[in-house]
Amino acid sequence: MRRILKFSVRSRKQLIEGQKTETRRFVTIKNLRFKQNDTFEISGRIFRITDVQIQRLNQMTAEDFAREGFTGIDEFKEEWVRIHRRYDPDVTFEPEREVLVFDFEPAGIQKKVTNGL
Repeated sequence: MRRILKFSVRSRKQLIEGQKTETRRFVTIKNLRFKQNDTFEISGRIFRITDVQIQRLNQMTAEDFAREGFTGIDEFKEEWVRIHRRYDPDVTFEPEREVLVFDFEPAGIQKKVTNGL
């Protein structure tokens, strides 16, 4: 099923360039609707979710930061707080917070339909 998964400008660029293959999101009813094999579109490119799991932020490894498109925890924490403060001005990086982890891979290019053809 095609879903809408929002990303920052920085993350969209990394997705398209293959530098980001994983994302973490708050555990919410909306985010729990995403399942393995769901797809989403970014700039005409289709991505398929290959895995969904729950993890605490403090369980992230160097490999996780790299799959997220970051060089390490400090860079990840800074971006995490920057993004989430738009929705909650009091948000902080809480190491014990459980989050959803979405792994994904490229799954094709969206074909443009012109004149119904």
